[in-house]
Amino acid sequence: MNNQMPYALVWLPGWSFTCEAFSPLRSHLSVVAKHNEANFCSIATEEQLYACAVEAVLKARSELTSGTKLIAIGWSLGGMLAMRLAMEGLADAVVSMSASARFVRDRNLSHHERSGGWDPRQLRRMQSALVHDRPQVEAGFRALALSEADADRGLAIADGFSPVGAWSVDALHAGLDLLLHTNFEPDLPKLQCPVLLIHGTADAICPAAASLGIHANVPHSELFLIEGAGHAPFLSDPEAVARRIEGWLDANF
Repeated sequence: MNNQMPYALVWLPGWSFTCEAFSPLRSHLSVVAKHNEANFCSIATEEQLYACAVEAVLKARSELTSGTKLIAIGWSLGGMLAMRLAMEGLADAVVSMSASARFVRDRNLSHHERSGGWDPRQLRRMQSALVHDRPQVEAGFRALALSEADADRGLAIADGFSPVGAWSVDALHAGLDLLLHTNFEPDLPKLQCPVLLIHGTADAICPAAASLGIHANVPHSELFLIEGAGHAPFLSDPEAVARRIEGWLDANF
């Protein structure tokens, strides 16, 4: 690793989480970097979600020194935002963890034409349930994030990593709107910067096929699959993910 070259790392969390969730991964990273975080807790619309991500990147850009590369690191919903930032020239490279170019499937297609993804009705039911049972909606979603192998190892998404209730109801609703409406599959060739795709093979929320599809359509992408990991591979094996990120940075910059 070239420790003489610093990086600006902009962290973009997944739905309902704060950047505290990245703490185990960050503790294993040895790169020289300035860390910047997007905070989605109080936004009210899906447009504000992206604006918040842009604000975090522009703040990081304003503090860059000569030779510093800005890397957008996003998980799930945050990974989608990271890739959009790169498409618009706002990031020099992307680390996308457990993300897809399109989270929901097109119900207008036949069963054989569908490429996976959630039924949009599931997300709309979650939006309705947020009004009267918000803790259960968050807890149910988080329970899906761990694979059986994760659970067998005793891994838990503890409140200390990112407490339930951190996002406002409006922010949770807006995040689900973004997952419902985002589809940049046709725009994937616009991702011309280096992209590292990290995915668990046992992801029950966003199957690894999503990263495989991105990898097939993005020319400068690299794919790292973690066998048996669920939707949070950076919690399943933070040391392995950190080493892969460092090696990827070294190879590209």
